[in-house]
Amino acid sequence: MPSAAPPGLCPWGSPGGGGGLVNQPESLILHLLSSTGAPLTFEEIIGKLPELSWNQVFLGVDELSRRGAIILKRRGYSYEVSVDRGAFAQVG
Repeated sequence: MPSAAPPGLCPWGSPGGGGGLVNQPESLILHLLSSTGAPLTFEEIIGKLPELSWNQVFLGVDELSRRGAIILKRRGYSYEVSVDRGAFAQVG
């Protein structure tokens, strides 16, 4: 698994690997989720990334989910977000 990427550059930038540019919010969200190693609720992500607005987190999670980089699961009235480990296995 990649250890770090420069701000704005993420090795999981496109489906199937290959790298590419992603928005900084997406990169920050991926880094947080991969370093935590455990699923986080949407509210926990917002709390741990105060430099991002609620809208930036929402749009970043939406984009990452559409790319298949993260997994969203509904938990009651909230959502749990985790890194798709299978997406990392395809990189490299």
